[in-house]
Amino acid sequence: MAQYKVRLLAGAERTVVAQRVVSDQDVLVFETRGGSAWTVVDQVANNDVDVIQRRVVESSGMARWITERPAV
Repeated sequence: MAQYKVRLLAGAERTVVAQRVVSDQDVLVFETRGGSAWTVVDQVANNDVDVIQRRVVESSGMARWITERPAV
């Protein structure tokens, strides 16, 4: 499962483990698949988000964070 780091405009930062991220104009939703339905793991208002990063592990075994969505 993917690991995301969400930094809020207020400076707080949190890590979320989810299979996908979906967004509309108002809310960013992190979800995992449970059986035949998607389950919400976490959500945050789009207006509160500064940066979203996703953790990737390279073939060398080194992990790094790549920016999924920069500040708007």
